[in-house]
Amino acid sequence: MSNIAIITDSALLSTVIDRAVAASFDGTRRQFGFRSIPQGENLRDSIVIIDAVSPDAVIQLLEARRETVDLERTIILMRSDQFCEDYSSIVGRVGGLLPADFSVEEIALAAKLVRRGLSMVPSAVFASLDADEFADAATDAAPLTEREDSVLDLIAEGAGNKTIARRLNISDSTVRVHVRSIMKKLGVQNRTQAALRAVLQRTPQRQSASVKLPFKR
Repeated sequence: MSNIAIITDSALLSTVIDRAVAASFDGTRRQFGFRSIPQGENLRDSIVIIDAVSPDAVIQLLEARRETVDLERTIILMRSDQFCEDYSSIVGRVGGLLPADFSVEEIALAAKLVRRGLSMVPSAVFASLDADEFADAATDAAPLTEREDSVLDLIAEGAGNKTIARRLNISDSTVRVHVRSIMKKLGVQNRTQAALRAVLQRTPQRQSASVKLPFKR
């Protein structure tokens, strides 16, 4: 069990998420917006759920607080007028990027999965990438080592660095070295694109589910 921080300016949203996650986490705290968190307060041991009013503002604040907030344990709730492309600079770095039609129960499930080291992104992220370009480039890519292949498989499963390190019995710093090498060899910019390459090579068919949020944000 661990703590969870819910950052939103909506009292209703914070209340329903709080109720949904209460049984699975030691404690929850609700903040009225990201700026209400004292500067320097450490949330790296918490799962952070952010109701993203503005993509640019959220990204800027996350980058400014990267020493006190663990991106891999951060979940961003997009609003209905936002798109995956709005978060392109942090896709693959945050633990979860959830579309507006996720229910609170699924948000709570996402929090539990992210706590276990998994990552969640909507299928639209993959659809926005040029699959043919990745497939054509596969023959030109430098070959991955056996260890890099193992790391890539885990990235494709949505595993974060800490989970990869534990599964392969290597250090976090070694995982980061492998991830950088994989991205360089594959010619990709982030973990999501690397995962797409792995999906294209290993799992040609993908399916996605549609769910509805019981209230508007």
